[in-house]
Amino acid sequence: MKTKPFVGLLLVLCLLLAGCAEKNGGEAPSAPTEPAQNTSATEQQTEQTAADPTDAPAEIAEYPAFDFGSKTVTLNSGYEMPILGLGMFSLSDSQAENSTYWALKAGFRLIDAARIYGNEAAVGRGLRRAIDEGIVTREEVFITTKISSSFSKNVS
Repeated sequence: MKTKPFVGLLLVLCLLLAGCAEKNGGEAPSAPTEPAQNTSATEQQTEQTAADPTDAPAEIAEYPAFDFGSKTVTLNSGYEMPILGLGMFSLSDSQAENSTYWALKAGFRLIDAARIYGNEAAVGRGLRRAIDEGIVTREEVFITTKISSSFSKNVS
């Protein structure tokens, strides 16, 4: 499989998804809060209560929502993480390093990697290059990774 067309297609898909949020004025669609005209008073009260997020259980009401205006999500730690990033699946070391560097230079601040991809060190080199050139600071970038279940069995 050729990765260049795949990466290009992935970037186009990400941009299209980001554009969908822009068309919607940066807001996620919301459920209507007005009750239907042909329902009873009890049904209307139930519908209003269900639509009111303040009546949700505390653990659900405190989950942060995606902010499509700033294109971030606030994590439970308080940090704002970008919702659009670049994935490193199936990239060679040189592709991962260059993709990381150019993505950061283009304004991306989220890079998604995984140990099983075998290119995390290359992602680090691309990040180091961007930091050394003053494009980003380490604090501005989110590097997400995954550990496969086969690896976790060998960890003591």
